Amino acid sequence: MEFLKQWTFCTCVSLVVASIFSLLVPQGSMQRFFKLLIAAFVFISFLVPFQNVGKLDFDLSKIEITDELQLSQSTAAQSMVDSEVAALLREHHIDGASVQSSVNYDIHSGEIDIKDLQVAIGDAYSKQEVENLIFDNLGLKARVIQIGD
Repeated sequence: MEFLKQWTFCTCVSLVVASIFSLLVPQGSMQRFFKLLIAAFVFISFLVPFQNVGKLDFDLSKIEITDELQLSQSTAAQSMVDSEVAALLREHHIDGASVQSSVNYDIHSGEIDIKDLQVAIGDAYSKQEVENLIFDNLGLKARVIQIGD
């Protein structure tokens, strides 16, 4: 729309200027030369706005906003994964467990990519049982480590 406004304005201004100059053209042998110059001026004024049509306009603020949105959504997804795993462990009476995950969220597809899920449990619990519990209930492969009480 901006292009159409620019082209219309440029065309109208050039036609007004050409009309004024055509009234000032001297009579005689130079009249054909000035008329040719005015016609060339009008022709070029029609083409000038088209010189910017092929250029791309990059708006870096949109990219920065997308990056910030990606980061905040990834952080929210990571918190969600951590809280789901922690709630499952509390539900099954596995106390004192620590959950850490590394998550990426793709804002375009809406997919959550869990890169790493680490669960630290006390020595009183079996690593294999906790791994199976998380996998069976949430479908997540967790890396379970035991820490001393």
